[in-house]
Amino acid sequence: MDTAVQDLSRIDMLEELGYDGVGWRFENYQQLSTSVARIRESGLNLHAVYANSTLTQDGMGFRGDIDTRLEAIAGTGAVLWLAVKSSEFPPSDPAGDAVAVPELRRLAERAAKHGVRIALYPHAGAWIERHDDALRLARQVDRENFGISFNLAHALRVGDEARIPAILSDAGPLLFLVSLNGADRDAAGEAWDRLVRPLDEGDFDLAGLLRELGRVGYHGPVGLQAFGVSVPPRENLRRSIEAWRRLQADALLDNGAGAAAER
Repeated sequence: MDTAVQDLSRIDMLEELGYDGVGWRFENYQQLSTSVARIRESGLNLHAVYANSTLTQDGMGFRGDIDTRLEAIAGTGAVLWLAVKSSEFPPSDPAGDAVAVPELRRLAERAAKHGVRIALYPHAGAWIERHDDALRLARQVDRENFGISFNLAHALRVGDEARIPAILSDAGPLLFLVSLNGADRDAAGEAWDRLVRPLDEGDFDLAGLLRELGRVGYHGPVGLQAFGVSVPPRENLRRSIEAWRRLQADALLDNGAGAAAER
């Protein structure tokens, strides 16, 4: 889940509709602890907690204390889903690696003490903008609990549609999270309403993408991206879970193996 459910009052709706888990936001320690407890009480899995960081020439900063947040999600299996922005390094600039890699190694080591994995989140316009950027950094960080995520909307936004199979193959076991949504083909640089839609809209071949995930051996969570979707949350969630079941059936029929577990 990604922005489809933004408050705890809607948690029960996810279980009712058949979702098995949720991704959450980077709250302060007390709020995050309360959210984690409520999510676990509902019987849902907490798959990811999204966080922003800022890279400067002097290091990497977070809003609030990262260690208490790691403590709050310890034992949940949730991945710290990390976007890295910068006003001092342009998108994809490898000059930032010299600052970022030592900082990310230290973060990975701190996270490992809590049993938490970290997945870099490629985000259009951010310093880590492309999946290739995230993979370049993950390989340099070289820690067992450190990998990347794949986000369909951002891959399409930056013009990497044709490279998606290669991106997934290159990521291999470093791919910790996947986030999908309905989208249009050939929409690089277009408005987000073409790139982030309910799962039953758009002409992008989602079944083909699930087959690619199966081909590379991905068995982790698959989230629903819902940023900016104008459809009311319940309708979006209902339509999207129904579309997900159809997509799974299509993937099974085409290659004889499940591409991903229902999320």
